[in-house]
Amino acid sequence: MSLAWEANDLYGGGRQATKIGDAALQGAYMDLLFGDFAARLTLGFNIARYDIGGGDDPGHVHMRPDAQMEGYQSGPGAAFDWNRDAAQRRMLQEAKKRGADIFEAASYSPPYWMTASGCSAGSKQRQQDNLRPEMRESFVDYLATVVKHFRDAEGIRFESVEPFNEPDGNWGAGGTQEGYSAPIAAQNAVLPMLKARLHRNGLETFVAGVDTNNISAAISDADHLDAASLAAIGRFDTHDYHHDVGDLARL
Repeated sequence: MSLAWEANDLYGGGRQATKIGDAALQGAYMDLLFGDFAARLTLGFNIARYDIGGGDDPGHVHMRPDAQMEGYQSGPGAAFDWNRDAAQRRMLQEAKKRGADIFEAASYSPPYWMTASGCSAGSKQRQQDNLRPEMRESFVDYLATVVKHFRDAEGIRFESVEPFNEPDGNWGAGGTQEGYSAPIAAQNAVLPMLKARLHRNGLETFVAGVDTNNISAAISDADHLDAASLAAIGRFDTHDYHHDVGDLARL
């Protein structure tokens, strides 16, 4: 279950007011998503995917209200504010209470101040790398710091963290959600760097990648990643919006 703006809808967050104001109904909603089949009617999800929000420029209001994610760091060298993203953190804990036992963290975009466009929705020129090269280390530090905090302070051990979400997407500045079109060169730079940073932080969390839009794109990405990046990946993730089931065996 991908949390992200689902949590904003459920509990209210960003610019989105809660769509279910009654606490009992909120609990019933979570019961239908996570839990034990033997105990009650439920979809029985046991995996929760947490979106580490990059956070957009506070002056931007082009995101969908439910997709306006809060980043934990407002600028270079700024202190991390762990009170942010309360709705998604709450949904993560509610999932854990109901038996979720696999947690993955994912990044849809670096914080806006690390980007070339100054916008976490995407680049000014489509398909252009929006993460400034001099910010690559800051980006992996940001992700690893969040993962470590959740382990130490929130009691959530992320099994994996993926630095890219649909990096093959056509994400543009001024869009309705966070997005980062990451070319292969950027992936080859970031993936080994993130693995090394997680290790230095004493984390058992491994790197997942690279979560393209569909299975065919995932195969293409894997064919173009270099040896160091392939070695850095502990699990391949992918969306499958095109339902490329014929390519499953090759994947």
